[in-house]
Amino acid sequence: MPAAFREVAAAAGRSPRPATPEEFEKFVRDNRPFMSEEAEEALRALNPIDRKRVIVAGTMSGCRNPVAVIHCRVRQAKEKEHEEPNAQESSSKLTKPASSDELDIFIAGNKRWLPKEAEEVLRGFNAIDQKRVIAAGSMAGICNPISVLHTRVKKSQDLEEEFSRLTTGKVEKEPEPEVEVPTFTPIAAAGYMFTAPSEVSAVDSKFANAAKPTIAAFAEPEVRLPDGATGSVRGIGGVVEILAKKYGCARGERLRVIGEKPALWQFEGGKTAPKAHEGTGWRWILSEGGTEGAAADAAAGAEAA
Repeated sequence: MPAAFREVAAAAGRSPRPATPEEFEKFVRDNRPFMSEEAEEALRALNPIDRKRVIVAGTMSGCRNPVAVIHCRVRQAKEKEHEEPNAQESSSKLTKPASSDELDIFIAGNKRWLPKEAEEVLRGFNAIDQKRVIAAGSMAGICNPISVLHTRVKKSQDLEEEFSRLTTGKVEKEPEPEVEVPTFTPIAAAGYMFTAPSEVSAVDSKFANAAKPTIAAFAEPEVRLPDGATGSVRGIGGVVEILAKKYGCARGERLRVIGEKPALWQFEGGKTAPKAHEGTGWRWILSEGGTEGAAADAAAGAEAA
């Protein structure tokens, strides 16, 4: 516990001495860049003892919510002050107590990074905790020395406890999770082997349905008219003959027209041909008298020649 906390312990219930006006104004001036106006008002509203509690905790640098930090420092300090006043100094088998000369040399060598409040905290430690801080090395470059002092003591205590557990052989094992081991009796085996299978309904099934046939299975088979097939109309329901190997058809193949688009004729089997290609790519095959069909054949033959 810091020395400041012990000055009036008997008379004030382990409360620290009140902060002087000069000490308080210096703290406010040094930490004004890190405190908002609201935080400064909250700090000035505290009584001198609570102000001292905030000051002893060190700089406000890096605090995102300074108002909350101020009240938190006061609360934590009060909790520490209510600890047993006559608590005995901690003991250690690995760390020897620091002598007065060691402490003075450490403080003198780190004077640049140890403000007055941090020095009070360090001198308030017992000799073993002081040795723990000294053994951790220089305080150079540390922004919050008071917090670092307590951290060094805590880390050293944790390492000593871990070393003690390892050397004494009393390593605490984590309890293994309780896992139920499945049992398989002869009765269960007979049930698996001789029980008659039953069909599971689709509602109770835990597996996916059978794969559906592909679209190709439902595709209409290719329809090809016989070579002598003819039609009676020029349009849907009529028959055309392909004059060259194009449109996905062979030359001379005859197809029936089943649909029409603005620029295309649609044939059976999903094939199409442009309307503008009449006479060059395809021709109508008419059955009425055969005259129109014969004339078309002659014209197509002349163009092919």
